Amino acid sequence: VNKGLIKEQDLDTPPDGWFLSMGYERELGTGRWVRVKRTLRGALPSIPVHKIIRNRYQPRKIFKENEIQKLANSIKNNGQIAPIVVRKIDDKYELVVGERRWRATQLLKKDTISAIVIEADEKTSAVLSIVENVQRHDLNPLEEAQGYKRLIDEFSYDQEKVSKFIGKSRSYITNALRLLTLPNEVLKFIEEKKIKLFL
Repeated sequence: VNKGLIKEQDLDTPPDGWFLSMGYERELGTGRWVRVKRTLRGALPSIPVHKIIRNRYQPRKIFKENEIQKLANSIKNNGQIAPIVVRKIDDKYELVVGERRWRATQLLKKDTISAIVIEADEKTSAVLSIVENVQRHDLNPLEEAQGYKRLIDEFSYDQEKVSKFIGKSRSYITNALRLLTLPNEVLKFIEEKKIKLFL
């Protein structure tokens, strides 16, 4: 469990829990984050699945049932390789990272799930949830653009800060945001992957 409240001004370097959830750990001697293949289950606390709530800032709206089923099968056969990341809210836990793992665990009807519990305010939780998802290649282009827009509209980020934090060029961010100005029928084609985009 990370100690101390993670504040928004610290987000240029995301908290350790974020990296751990993505399969990284610190390299001995250098302190750099490197990806490792290691099951963390035994070293982490398990929390009740029914006490976990969705993050309302989660940019992903579409969860494909077949992909969740494949993930559930993988967890069943290999165990939970990477933990989810949550923050404590009263007697509940709000998801920060790992909604698909949580859904797959529910599908398996498991009572508990391995998790890293971080202390973070609402803004930090929201920003980390958006950032973790927009960095995934399988996110719908519209969901990605909407994630950027929320960082700008609700958290006072400008395009330069979004670009730096996400690790993509400013022109990429600008082009992604322009998608949201297209007619609804075009947006529907993009969402259904009937139009291929090159940002």
